[in-house]
Amino acid sequence: SSDRHTTSSFQKLIADTSSKASMAYTLFYHTSCKGFTGRAAAPYMMLEHTGSEFALKGKEDLAVDTCFAPPMLAFPDGSTIAQTSAMCIALGQEVGLAPKDPAASRKAMQLTCDAADVLSDMGKGDERLAKWIAHLEACLSAPYFCGADLSYADFAVYASMLGLDFKAAVDLPKLLEAAPKLAQWNAEMKDVEGVKKVLATGVPILPESFK
Repeated sequence: SSDRHTTSSFQKLIADTSSKASMAYTLFYHTSCKGFTGRAAAPYMMLEHTGSEFALKGKEDLAVDTCFAPPMLAFPDGSTIAQTSAMCIALGQEVGLAPKDPAASRKAMQLTCDAADVLSDMGKGDERLAKWIAHLEACLSAPYFCGADLSYADFAVYASMLGLDFKAAVDLPKLLEAAPKLAQWNAEMKDVEGVKKVLATGVPILPESFK
């Protein structure tokens, strides 16, 4: 009886492990990220960086829509959320890209929201953007935003930098002249595995009409 119980428990463990291993994330966004990556860029890079199993789909592929607008991320447990910042934080916690230190964890959450605001402000002129660049420069601790380890905050901020660089009216290299730490970080992020994989697709961060 004891042996049967042990065997049964072991089989259940194997089944549970197999089930979890087969589960995948689904990232929903306009054009399934084939036309542009936009606000889905950061979680997309995080999924690629961590080797997570995932699929890219359009909003129309979402069976039950409890979210206001894409991007949306469906998790292996069946739950789905929207809002890029929330997605980065929740995904980061699941795939090992969240700071372990409580203070750094709180800062990462703030920076992820800051990154979303940077994208929202990218059409508000150089003076506004210069303030954001100065803020990010002050927040950056070597080599990453939350210390020695890469975190979801880095992916969130980098996606915003890609957005700024895309805009014809924004001279990002000039803005970064006043932020040497941020400039170096921005250059080095291009070599991060998840970033390289997404950039290698050749899909722009924004549609051409947003230039």
